[in-house]
Amino acid sequence: MRCPSIRRFVANLARAISYIEAMRPKPDLVVATGDLTDNGLPDEYRLLRELLDGFEIPVRLIPGNHDEIEPLVEVLDDHSYLPRDGVPLQYVIDGTCVSSRSIRRDPVTTRGCSTETDCAGSTRR
Repeated sequence: MRCPSIRRFVANLARAISYIEAMRPKPDLVVATGDLTDNGLPDEYRLLRELLDGFEIPVRLIPGNHDEIEPLVEVLDDHSYLPRDGVPLQYVIDGTCVSSRSIRRDPVTTRGCSTETDCAGSTRR
């Protein structure tokens, strides 16, 4: 039997997948930001893979501080963009940066950074 936090994780992720798949129009891409797991354990990544395998929309994973890169890249080996040499993951999508403020619960169309600074750290005017 799975512990309560794993059951909660499965239920929450399944609900999020259902919500996203029901969106019209469907998104072209989903960026799943960390923490992708609670403890960074191989079994947690296997469960994550199992849940994402049936997802119709392409997914890009951004590890968080609870994620362990070795088991992540081992289990989710088809995500070849993930770093395998210990360097931090840096990303740019379509030439624009994406901040955590751009990723919201409600469907919102944003381009570039929505914060007061751009990717280089200079203040927007």
